[in-house]
Order: sequence, then structure tokens, then C-alpha cells
Amino acid sequence: MTRSNTVIFWGAGATASLGIQTTGEQAKMLQNLASKREARPLIQRIEEALGNKATEPWASALGDLLVILCDGDDAPTAEEEPIVVVTPHHIDVMRRHWHRGAGDDDLRNRIVALRTLYDWPALRAAVDVCPGAASDDGFQLNDLFNVLDMHGQSGHGFRTEDGEFLTPQRVLGARNALKMLLQTIHYIGWREVEREALELHYDFAVALGRRVQ
Repeated sequence: MTRSNTVIFWGAGATASLGIQTTGEQAKMLQNLASKREARPLIQRIEEALGNKATEPWASALGDLLVILCDGDDAPTAEEEPIVVVTPHHIDVMRRHWHRGAGDDDLRNRIVALRTLYDWPALRAAVDVCPGAASDDGFQLNDLFNVLDMHGQSGHGFRTEDGEFLTPQRVLGARNALKMLLQTIHYIGWREVEREALELHYDFAVALGRRVQ
């Protein structure tokens, strides 16, 4: 008795057809969002990074997240410690997204904890050292992961384009920030999917289930 087998290749096209960013588009998003080679306002970088998804509430929520993580007009200077410099504006932004009864000290501690876990300035610096980060063609996302993983696994930091030294702890924080931002972009993409576009995927899942049965 012979038995037929079915092989299914499920690749990036499955989510691309729903408008969710592919790997190359994720790298371009990060390049627009993180690049420090041009002094562009945060809101402009967010609009370029999100493209047609730069609508509310996503644009303002992503902007608040990056402000909390040390971006924006009142971000610390190169001479200041980015993790511990918390301004009244940072506290006001944090209050919008945490329980409103929290005092300033609790909000400040929460900001410092988030910056320690998700080191956005370190990730921006890591993007800058990737080959192609300054070009119109952009960089490869796997190059960024390689830079962070290579130094993270070896327990060594590295020096950035600006001459700043990223310690192993900050390299880990940069990788955490990278994972968090990619998950955020996927979440936004999923929430913006037209539900009608899911019908084809649903019908395929049902057909596959019946075929397996």
C-alpha cells in the first residue's frame, strides 16, 4: 500500500501578502528609525520607518516609547549618562503609559529599569557600525544580529563610529531593544491587517487540516 506525502513551503510571502514587513523591510525600518547620520526629528524618523502605518495610535505610542528610552529633543548629550538622566518630560510621558497614581520617584525608577533592559542608544550606535548603514541600499539585518551576538557571546564590547565604547552589558541591552522593536513592528503590522485579507490564509489552514485528517 502506497502513501502520498505533501510538502508545504511556508515562507516570508505568507506574511508579506498581509502587509507585514519582510526581513529586508525590517532592516530599512531600523535604518530610518535609528540612523544618527542626519539630525532628523524623532517624529520624522517614525513616519519614515512606519510608512503607511504611521497612523494613530501607533505613531504616538512608538514615539513615547523611544522618548522614554532616551530619544527625542531632550535626550541626554554624549557627555551625559543616558540611562540615569531623566527629565520632567520623560516622567510625564511615562505617566501616560503607567498607572497614574505613581509618584515621580516610581516613574523615574521605572524609566531607568526600562533603559537598562532596552538600551536604545546602544542599538542606534550598533546600527551605525553595520556595513551599508549610511547608504541608500541600507544594511542587512543579519549583520546587525551578528555584531551583537558575536560580542555578546564573547563577553566583549566594541567601539562605535563616534568612538564610544559599548560595554558587554550595553551590547545585551541593544539586542534586547532590537528584539523588542521587531516584535513591536510585527504587532503593529498584525493590528493593521485587513481582516478580509486573512480569509485566504484561513481557507488554506482549513484545507490543510482536512488534508491531514
